[in-house]
Amino acid sequence: MLTATALKTIAIVAMLIDHVAYVFLPETSVLCIIMRLIGRVTAPIMFYFVAEGYRKTRHFGRYATRLGIFAAISYIPFVYCHSGALPNAQNWAELNVIYTLFLGLLALRARHEIKSPLIRWAVIGGLILLSVPGDWSYYGILFILVFDHYYGDFRQQAFAYCLITLLMLSPLFTVLASSLIFHLYPFNVEYYLPGLAQLGMFIPIFLLKFYGGQKGGGGQLAKWGFYVFYPAHLLVLALIRDFLPL
Repeated sequence: MLTATALKTIAIVAMLIDHVAYVFLPETSVLCIIMRLIGRVTAPIMFYFVAEGYRKTRHFGRYATRLGIFAAISYIPFVYCHSGALPNAQNWAELNVIYTLFLGLLALRARHEIKSPLIRWAVIGGLILLSVPGDWSYYGILFILVFDHYYGDFRQQAFAYCLITLLMLSPLFTVLASSLIFHLYPFNVEYYLPGLAQLGMFIPIFLLKFYGGQKGGGGQLAKWGFYVFYPAHLLVLALIRDFLPL
């Protein structure tokens, strides 16, 4: 069985592999596609543990504050790494995945604490709208919500996760079918190759199946590791890209 610490460590390693490929490799190279496919493991595991963390935390305020602070800390490193420039009029709305995790946690709070269905879903809808410029956009919120809704029933969690993943990938499948079956568009292999990496989104389900509910070791390092590593590695990769000859 895998502990929470083990799964989060896998997620961090996969994230590093993904971002190294994103920063340094041509997106249509086979190596880049394989590395980015591995990287699809990270975010779904983190979405899962937001739902898990909401159920288990004794200090919601501290948890939410931690996510909010590190979303802010990660803002400049993410924009700089992702767009190659500091925040400006063109890229200021590129928001990181911790921002998405933060909104997802607030959505869970609204789901559980707001009694009025109308107000509850209005708040959740507002949070979903706010998530659009974030990494993984509103799909991240949907993943967190279904993991929470089916909490304790992994089979239902996995089924709902796969349905949302198929919905997320449906534009790629639609365009591919339009090219290969209906010949509405010329087929260009290089156009579709990067999309193959998205198939890696199904890998986390196989990993999470072996999660036994144990926290695992690591202490404060396990608690803070992802939050600190996320902005730090983005900044380091961007600086290597821009200032070291490779």
